[in-house]
Amino acid sequence: MLVEAGAAAIEEVMLRRVAADGRLLVFNDWEAMTDYEHVTRTRLTAATISVLHAVEGCHFLLQSRVVIFGVQIANTAIRKLTVHPSRAVFERALEDALRQRAPEGAG
Repeated sequence: MLVEAGAAAIEEVMLRRVAADGRLLVFNDWEAMTDYEHVTRTRLTAATISVLHAVEGCHFLLQSRVVIFGVQIANTAIRKLTVHPSRAVFERALEDALRQRAPEGAG
């Protein structure tokens, strides 16, 4: 379960990353998460909207219908959230993102 302290920690890292890098691309492996406190979705949605100009995308590996529904609700305002239905699809998206960000000649 994602509780308010967890959301605060995620928000802090997110804001720090935007301040340092000017952009944000997030991959959250929340496959084992079964629920969340209501305040966490509200807090993370507000934090994401506050830096929406820097958000390139947010990807989630989810299984819980409750958590999927919460992310979908948040996405009505954010419009940059992607829910991946399987680990294989999530990992492929992550690998693609890493490949795109790799310096030329790396890999």
